[in-house]
Amino acid sequence: MDFFQGVDFVRLRSWEYDSYLVADEDGRSVQHENHCGASRNSVWAVQALFAGAPPEPYLLFRGAYGRFLGARADATERCCGCCPLRSCLLEAAQRERDEEEVDAIMWRAIGCGIDVIAEHGASGVVLLHDRSWRYLRAYERIMGCFRCVSVDGRLNDEKTLRWEVVPVPPSPERPELPIAIADTCWDDFFSPLEREIRFVTADDDGNFDADEEGWDSFQFTGRSVANLRKEFQVRLGNNYTLCVRAGHHGQVTLLLIDLPRSRETLHIVLFRPNSAVDELLISPDLDALSLTRSEDYRRMIE
Repeated sequence: MDFFQGVDFVRLRSWEYDSYLVADEDGRSVQHENHCGASRNSVWAVQALFAGAPPEPYLLFRGAYGRFLGARADATERCCGCCPLRSCLLEAAQRERDEEEVDAIMWRAIGCGIDVIAEHGASGVVLLHDRSWRYLRAYERIMGCFRCVSVDGRLNDEKTLRWEVVPVPPSPERPELPIAIADTCWDDFFSPLEREIRFVTADDDGNFDADEEGWDSFQFTGRSVANLRKEFQVRLGNNYTLCVRAGHHGQVTLLLIDLPRSRETLHIVLFRPNSAVDELLISPDLDALSLTRSEDYRRMIE
């Protein structure tokens, strides 16, 4: 667990496949990719949680859409032969935190004692297991064309369980939102994505109705976060900072990327710009990721 102390953001790099753990654009899936570049989807916010009696430390990993890394809640267990239940494979996913303690999203790290690759900028190599002692595993399907992430209790093929911890520093400035672009030819084949936006405005101390009883809502079409911010400006007359919250006990997360490619309801908490709490909201520094990407490319062509 020491590798995560004092770390706000990390990338988790598969030791076996030389790839990064990525929150998919559908807002639910998790994959591992080699060429994710300076992508917000490849960065996970680190939260510490103490739970149990006596309290034990756990880690929560929160993705760019505010959801947490964990075994998919509705996943079907896939067993090999007569293996015990704890050895069944479960698909990893991005999940809400609807309760204070959700075993599937609570992780502990076990140091591997393996030397890190200096060029990766990693602080260590770990195995990650959830509260049910199921391990996070990277693997491939269909001749390496589809890269999956599972959660299971097996310890065979340990190399696929190893993850390099690559700290990402906070950004010194609030990043700009991605520019809204016109729909692509691919989008023309499908009806525009429309979803419900439920929202609330926090006070200057960051307080808001966590139970969502007084939240408002409207229908929004498209994925552009820049357009969503403009919509709030038209409706409320202020250029608010947008944060997303996933679940009743979810942590507010700066929404800095376009919306998930889905029709699921998004829960948005608005913060007044330049308020004291707004100044405390942090995000990962993508410029630091660009340096890592350049190093990856250099090694690839050597």
